[in-house]
Amino acid sequence: MAAAAELGRAGLAVSLIDERPLLGGQVYRRPPSEFSIADPSRQGKHFHDGARLIAEAQTSGAQLLSGHTAWGIWRQDDGFRVAASGSDGGGVSLVAPQLIVAAGGYDRPYPFPGWTLPGVMTAGGAQQLAKAQRIAPGQRVVIAGSGPLIPFFAVELHKLGVNVVAVAEASRRPGPVAAARFAWGGLTGGAHRLVLEGAGYLAYLRRHGIPMMWGTAIAEARGEDCVREVVLRKVDGDWNAIAGTEQSIEADCVCVNYGFKPSVEAAALLECDFEMNNQLGGMIPVRTSETETTVPGLFCPGDGAGIGGSVLAQLEGRIAGLAAAMRAGAGDKSRLAAAQKSFQKKARRFRRFKRALDNLYRVGPGIRQWWTPETILCRCEEVTFREVGEAAREVRDVNLVKVTTRAGMGRCQGRYCHESLSGVAAAAGACETSRLTPRLPIKPVSLGTIADEAAPARRNVPHGKPAVLS
Repeated sequence: MAAAAELGRAGLAVSLIDERPLLGGQVYRRPPSEFSIADPSRQGKHFHDGARLIAEAQTSGAQLLSGHTAWGIWRQDDGFRVAASGSDGGGVSLVAPQLIVAAGGYDRPYPFPGWTLPGVMTAGGAQQLAKAQRIAPGQRVVIAGSGPLIPFFAVELHKLGVNVVAVAEASRRPGPVAAARFAWGGLTGGAHRLVLEGAGYLAYLRRHGIPMMWGTAIAEARGEDCVREVVLRKVDGDWNAIAGTEQSIEADCVCVNYGFKPSVEAAALLECDFEMNNQLGGMIPVRTSETETTVPGLFCPGDGAGIGGSVLAQLEGRIAGLAAAMRAGAGDKSRLAAAQKSFQKKARRFRRFKRALDNLYRVGPGIRQWWTPETILCRCEEVTFREVGEAAREVRDVNLVKVTTRAGMGRCQGRYCHESLSGVAAAAGACETSRLTPRLPIKPVSLGTIADEAAPARRNVPHGKPAVLS
């Protein structure tokens, strides 16, 4: 949305593909059009921040293709081709000389015994139910994970009427020195408002009697047909379980989030170079200061190229939009360059704050010992850790482990099990591979949609119009 706004301001037309029916993404998610909001003033800061950005995108002159899922991307002589499937079953194919991939990120869950029971969901899934559909994910909800968004999720759900009974944060409570460094990072990074918001979330939990349990992680979810009980336990600084600290809590819903992973499938299909950065979520595209990848004309701003949050995503989106506009020869180049320089300066400052934040919430190596051999690693194909380990001892490549066991070949295409799959394969002696090989389609679509892509009728973006993929 931020990229489209800048491109529109520069006088370029834009095609914006968004798989959601309404603009807003995960952070600024809008309720369905069938819902009415009685008092918009009570919706909170994020709602109104989102409204302003959505209005920018809607008035940018962009061709809005909401409710369209991009499932295929190809490089060709005149730029890029993007195939997308509409919610009505129809498809479109767009061709443009430049492409901005803003694919975002997704929740980073880690397997534990019972994580496939109905009632265990990602925090993002619970947020979607509550924000978009006004449905409580459960009667008694436990939130477990790590990161600054854990208390935010808890507060947001509680304000929507959800009964949050406990919040388990695997990281230790920051000491005075670490807290001071974090606060200083927020001030110097231009993120003082976020620091104050974080303190406000913790104060909210205290006022409403919702326990914030530091150094605590989920050990197991129990139940027959669904979650009935959650077992929590203390963990040390490396997230190793501390024996004898287990405690059970009655709950029918567990919301899990141990940070986020960037959605890199589209960039991987286009074969740009990648690098490993654990703080930003794993393998991410190599980029310039303008967010351009090693594939000329391909820009990857935001969480899809490294987890940085919504503020940084908007800054990088504007940087990418301005870079694409200058590449197309649109607008006043000196004005565009000055605006881009300003956004780059803000982005650099915010990244300093992000590094200070990452120092407080580091995923401990002990998390890889939370599962048992019979714990399901791949939920889509119901493959256990034992099966993956046995296959890895027979073959020498993680992609062969995938083919042998079908782990990572389900509906999510390895998004939620890739990290565990690679870790188990490496520990068993298989050659460690940075990522699974991507395959088309990158999102589930019907065979009819794929067949239609071969038909001659296509909708092209006129030359010089960047296509924006969100």
